[in-house]
Amino acid sequence: GQATEAARRIIEAEYAPAPDRPDKITWDEAIERLKARLATSGNRSSTLDYYLKCVRLVRGFYSVTSGPADISPGMAAAWRDAVMSTENRRKKLPSAHYVAGLINGLSALWQKWFVEDLKIVPGNPWEDVTPPKADKLPVKFATDEQIEHFYGWTESRFGDWPFPKLFLGAKAY
Repeated sequence: GQATEAARRIIEAEYAPAPDRPDKITWDEAIERLKARLATSGNRSSTLDYYLKCVRLVRGFYSVTSGPADISPGMAAAWRDAVMSTENRRKKLPSAHYVAGLINGLSALWQKWFVEDLKIVPGNPWEDVTPPKADKLPVKFATDEQIEHFYGWTESRFGDWPFPKLFLGAKAY
């Protein structure tokens, strides 16, 4: 059963019709189309700023490419590796959280805007790029002693005001 399914996938991939290749556009044209589309889509200007930052990072690294369609999955993975090993202005390596955020942002930019909405590239080269492993940030909880101290401070500062409880399950002090 598995062999039959694998054979079907191979045959479909080999004989599938070629995807429609959009006209190759330059980085400048892609940026102008993105700006125009985001202006009418109801997104915040900070979203556009973030996407433009992502484009600047990739475009600056691959200055020989003529447009977003030139970025391949191999180039995307190489970009991730280069960013992880390049010091920033403060002579520090970027955190895994920062690089993972950039990869997620680039994947969203390519998929949502360049592939689906603007249809200027045939596929998303960032979708299979594995973000770096980032440590889970520790979650800190307030102790009963800290909560008691906080409520004591609130009462001394604001008097006998019915302050809303900030901590679920906290005892009333």
